[in-house]
Amino acid sequence: MNTTSVVTNDHRKTLNEMLVTKNILLESIYANDGEIDDQQLKSLEELENNLPVKVDGWAWTLMKNGAIDKEVELWLQRKEVIDGIIKVLKSGKEKLKAHAHHIMQLNHLDRIDGSQFWIKRDFSKSKSLMMELAEDQYKKYELPTLNDTQYKLLLNMVKHFNGTLKKDLPFESIYTAIELEELLEKNKTEKCNVSDLPEGHCAIVSEERPTVRVFPKKYV
Repeated sequence: MNTTSVVTNDHRKTLNEMLVTKNILLESIYANDGEIDDQQLKSLEELENNLPVKVDGWAWTLMKNGAIDKEVELWLQRKEVIDGIIKVLKSGKEKLKAHAHHIMQLNHLDRIDGSQFWIKRDFSKSKSLMMELAEDQYKKYELPTLNDTQYKLLLNMVKHFNGTLKKDLPFESIYTAIELEELLEKNKTEKCNVSDLPEGHCAIVSEERPTVRVFPKKYV
């Protein structure tokens, strides 16, 4: 390969192209017993000047808080703004529905008709849960994250309880057992869904909000 023309507009080359070019030049010089001509020298000098700039560009792109992280941060900020706008729009929509319901109620109307759609006065129903009123039998539990020692001890205790172990737990496990007991009692997460409770349970809070529903005329 003619190494006198391997470098042209070197700063425009990719990092890989620069490294390949440098290797080709060095191999050619090595094969020529270390002799180097003027063009090869110029090419190596250009590489020595441009390669660090290219490496720095890669480093700035990939480093922590570098170009990519900065762009991610920018998009996250935009996401927060967009999420806020979406929240305001959804809230505004519900307020408009409630206002339309109020207007229809003032005029003693259950429905109003347009040329393409009709609007029905209605109530939206939702249910929430008062966890403190739900009995334990309806609850589900998520256990805390356990380390390997705690997990194996819990497993061994379960096996021991089931009679599969012939010997008691070793003395050194006593502290871990106490620690595990505290974890299971204090760090568990209680969960209960409305659907887990019987209809009419005192923990279920029902709410009705004034709203409207919109129907196209073809479905009348």
